[in-house]
Amino acid sequence: VSSYKISYATPTGTPKQAYNKNPNFKNLPGNLQMSRRIVDEDIVIGQRIKPMTREERRALQDRDYMEKLRLAQRREDYCQYEDPGFINHASQNSAAYIDEHHRFADNILDIERNRREEERLRRENYLRARGEAAMERSRRIAERVEAEEQEKQDHLNRLRERGNTKNLSGANFNLLTHEYNSGADGEQAAREDERARERAELRKRELAKRGGYGYNPLTGEYMNGL
Repeated sequence: VSSYKISYATPTGTPKQAYNKNPNFKNLPGNLQMSRRIVDEDIVIGQRIKPMTREERRALQDRDYMEKLRLAQRREDYCQYEDPGFINHASQNSAAYIDEHHRFADNILDIERNRREEERLRRENYLRARGEAAMERSRRIAERVEAEEQEKQDHLNRLRERGNTKNLSGANFNLLTHEYNSGADGEQAAREDERARERAELRKRELAKRGGYGYNPLTGEYMNGL
């Protein structure tokens, strides 16, 4: 039976004509002699197509992908399309290629050790910076407190030098004894009065010089003491 081709249709004439044209029809078994669907032409079976995967079927549904694919496959006088491939992935023959083992660290323990060392250094630098900032802040506070204490001490010293001002006159000298006070205000008043007397003496001499050195033209007498 394997030497005969079985078909589901009779392309050459009716089943009876196909039965008459087959010279070996008489030698077939009885169960096949009653069939009218055995023909003498060979049946051409189409080439089997490999089933596509789900990703391939989805790619065929992508409009952009199909347009690019048609552009890449067209010929004749069109511009030829050259696929550059994965430009971000170097091939094994290129100088930029490196295997997956050497792309990263060879040992994961080295990576972890380096990470912990960086974390430790960062923590130490952070604590050192905080310590230095705290020391600088403490130094400024101590200097400010010391300056305030020194200012208070200087104020007390000035009060002691000036003495008690309770029940004292507001003048810088004693009206009864005509003596200046023993404090800083008395000394300042004495200096000011001395400068005033010096200016008065200079003015007196200047007026005498301009007035003829004490000569009185009305009486014809001279004034002594100039």
